[in-house]
Amino acid sequence: MLLIPLSSINIFLQDNMLTIMYTLAVVLPLVLVPILLPHVAIAANRKAMLDHPDERKRQSHAVLLMGGLVIVSVVFFTLLILNVFFGLTELFPLVCSMAILFSVGLVDDATNMGYRFKLLLQFALVVSLFFAGEYKVSDLGGTFNIYSLHSASALILSLMFGMWFLNGANFADGIDGLCSGLGVLYGGFMTYWHVVHGFTSQALFSLTFMSALLAFCILNVFSSKYKLFLGDSGSLVVGMFAYISICPPENAYWSQAHMVDKYYISFFMALFSVILFDPIRVVLWRMLNHKSPFKPDRTHLHHMFVDLGYSHLLATTIIIFMNLSIIALWAITAICGMPVNMQFVVLFVVAWVLIWGTYFALELVTRSNSPAAQKYKAHVIRVSRRSDLFRLRVMSIIDRRKYSALKERYENELLNKDNAVSSINS
Repeated sequence: MLLIPLSSINIFLQDNMLTIMYTLAVVLPLVLVPILLPHVAIAANRKAMLDHPDERKRQSHAVLLMGGLVIVSVVFFTLLILNVFFGLTELFPLVCSMAILFSVGLVDDATNMGYRFKLLLQFALVVSLFFAGEYKVSDLGGTFNIYSLHSASALILSLMFGMWFLNGANFADGIDGLCSGLGVLYGGFMTYWHVVHGFTSQALFSLTFMSALLAFCILNVFSSKYKLFLGDSGSLVVGMFAYISICPPENAYWSQAHMVDKYYISFFMALFSVILFDPIRVVLWRMLNHKSPFKPDRTHLHHMFVDLGYSHLLATTIIIFMNLSIIALWAITAICGMPVNMQFVVLFVVAWVLIWGTYFALELVTRSNSPAAQKYKAHVIRVSRRSDLFRLRVMSIIDRRKYSALKERYENELLNKDNAVSSINS
């Protein structure tokens, strides 16, 4: 029997340690999320951790919360395993902050605490991360000829971005797969960026988070048997992940040969355009209508898609594609060597027009009774039903249920809905 010498195994592990670490960061979350999710769903059901439908939340029935518990548990466990082989002690302040933020979000999911306490805690966490030295916005990369910032200016900017990202991700958690899907998008780009610059600990964290969100997103969208919502405990953590992504390690070496280094601020504005620009419109719209900017309503972009008749899957896909389009525009301007200030202005205007313009266009179509609007609404319903049938087909595989039974139930629900609408109109 041929045995491999122990020394050869050690040499192989040493030479391929990073590859093994990256593989574990992908595989472990993808395996652990489907295993843990059913147990968390049972616990959430026992504790009555439910998101009930109301005038703002229009799901057909109450849905279990505590999806954030699945994400955080899997991410922390995977990081613990990786830490055994590769020291990740520099991530300790981040892990502690995310644990605190998750705990508060979990309490909010259970008790619906006031927004003032949540904002106060977010403020304290961003300040703590700032003074921990690692996670702060202290460089504008030459945008408007501003490079390194004074400590006071850096603190103000860090607070502004941190608070906005935390709540922007929370705003996006309104339809199936949107918040987690955006998190997957952020994780993919940030993993690449960290690997290119040699930020190994940050790369492992981003990859782990992305893999956990990917597994959760698939089950959130394509499964009904163990369906969970992220809840505040999950969306706030996604927002924290987005915020720390724009904070490179202290004294990081910037290679001006890389496009992101030349257009640092505009890149992140493109990457996080949805959770940056849509909340701005929502907050301004509430204030102009003399409402509290913290009072929930249905004025988000994803709500407009759903109210017009788009399925959750289709609405999520379109919004993520919009975000990708803005990133593609950033890449084109960067490749063309556009001056940094001009690029920032161009991307700002395009993102503003695309995201805000789409909202107001959808609102106009929703309110219109013109033949063109009615024809478009009918088209939306047809396309959305095709996307729902695709979702049911995937669901039949994941949940191990017959597609014909799922389709029959779906068609009965549509028939009942159409009959209810007809009776109201009559």
